[in-house]
Amino acid sequence: MPIQCSREPLRPYPRSQASSALRVENDHLKAEVEELRTLLAQSRGQVSTLTSLLRDTSSSLDLRSQELEASRQSLEEVAVDRAEYR
Repeated sequence: MPIQCSREPLRPYPRSQASSALRVENDHLKAEVEELRTLLAQSRGQVSTLTSLLRDTSSSLDLRSQELEASRQSLEEVAVDRAEYR
């Protein structure tokens, strides 16, 4: 069975339509990249802020832990002194 070919000439996709479609897609991608860059900058700022807050919280907890340990030692000393005087 022979393959039948269409006798109609091939019509190339009009260059102006292809260029226009590519320009639209390119513009869309540029806008998306810009939005992603903005989000990245915001995220970096948030990470920096959160890191700073975490560092401050960690320092505060370390100080509080030291204060609690000092209080425990003082209470133990008081308990020992009371036991000696009884």
